[in-house]
Amino acid sequence: TMTTTTTTTPAAAPTTTPRVSVLLPVHNAMPWLPSCVASVLMQTNVHLELIAVDDNSSDNSLTFLRELEDAMREQQTECANCHTVSSEVEETNGEQEKDQWEAFFSMHSGGGDDTASQESRYKPPTPAEVAKLASRTSCVLRVACVDANVRRNPSGQGLALNTALQMSRGELIGEMEADDLRPPWTFHKLVSALDANPAWDGVTSKLQIFGWDRPGMQRYVDWQNSLVEPNDIARGRFVEIPAQRASGLYRRASVFDRALVRYRDIWEVPVGSGTLVDCAVGAEHVENVLPKLAGWWPVDTDFWMRYFEHNLVVGKLDDVMYMWRQYPEQSTRTHSRTHVDRIGDCKAHYLARLAGDSPLMIVGRGKTLSRFVADLKRHGGTLCASVDWKPGTSLPEELSGSWTPPCEHENEEREEPASKRRRRAAPMRVFVYGAEKARRRVASCVPSFDAGVDWFAA
Repeated sequence: TMTTTTTTTPAAAPTTTPRVSVLLPVHNAMPWLPSCVASVLMQTNVHLELIAVDDNSSDNSLTFLRELEDAMREQQTECANCHTVSSEVEETNGEQEKDQWEAFFSMHSGGGDDTASQESRYKPPTPAEVAKLASRTSCVLRVACVDANVRRNPSGQGLALNTALQMSRGELIGEMEADDLRPPWTFHKLVSALDANPAWDGVTSKLQIFGWDRPGMQRYVDWQNSLVEPNDIARGRFVEIPAQRASGLYRRASVFDRALVRYRDIWEVPVGSGTLVDCAVGAEHVENVLPKLAGWWPVDTDFWMRYFEHNLVVGKLDDVMYMWRQYPEQSTRTHSRTHVDRIGDCKAHYLARLAGDSPLMIVGRGKTLSRFVADLKRHGGTLCASVDWKPGTSLPEELSGSWTPPCEHENEEREEPASKRRRRAAPMRVFVYGAEKARRRVASCVPSFDAGVDWFAA
């Protein structure tokens, strides 16, 4: 159950079906929400609808969205006699657009080591100011509210995302986080990339962090930005999230209609009960819907793991087109589902599924190795070896070319079929090292290492 309204910008023809639908889940998103919405409604050279779904915010998020709708209607009335409403996408001046974006970003990015100092440097645009910025684009704003009776507590962004997805009309599906920003040429470039690469099911972009500057997060962003080719992105998924999901644009037909269907938002309800439910489908559907899982994890990791499990392809543009705001209270840092144990559960679950009947050799160090092996066993993985090895030291026997896994029936007096011996001779090797320097050493020190066959994890 939800209430919805639709507001078009003056340059958008009311009967035009947008090619791009951008899903924006909203929950207590002030004070950053106005700038975020403005950056999407400022998108040029593309027919786009922004679907903002408020999930029972207790701040002024919904008030802002409703006031913005009113301001856009007023702007539309004012502009009715200024120019003809058209479905044509107007070309923009590249240099002028770049200058305008730099001025906008400088004004709305904030900065500082804590949320209070960021907010003190930041003045959110008013609904009237956002409406004016959006007044000459081919964008549509649609606002919805999730019924409080449908929301399952605890809940995350999955229910709001699925609500927006159900409302969407575009053939291409994008996303936006309510505290982030993106340049006005973003979706035009993403659409062009999918048009130019028909084998891609989705395309993402590089990202830039701003606000609260922390070296660890910057290292993660540098690693993620280094993965550009589709195969590199796919094979990086057991190390960390290899692309910013919200930076992407995805084909509805292949990604949602035929593969993922919807977003999943897995929780243990209540915490400690062992009962896992999908809170992204509403309260009436969640009881015991995930009895086979042995863990729960964030929407982001679940999305990418299922994406690659369906053999979908994603590319990444060599352009920074997603600005990821950093502050101490952001959910990436504080949410229980982003804990290392939750991420480890997700990696182990999908790695065990990828391996299938193949035995796994896990190579790593100390507690990291032990935890990874324990997670894999809990999720049904079959291990043939756990190897504690520091890259750069002497190779252990298990990494020599002549080693084969021990026979499962080595204590039984019977001959093993040749087919099974062949299967045992090629375990799936996973090298679990969080530091990129250690992964480079593995690739250079293990003579038999094959980047197309062996896997890295962290």
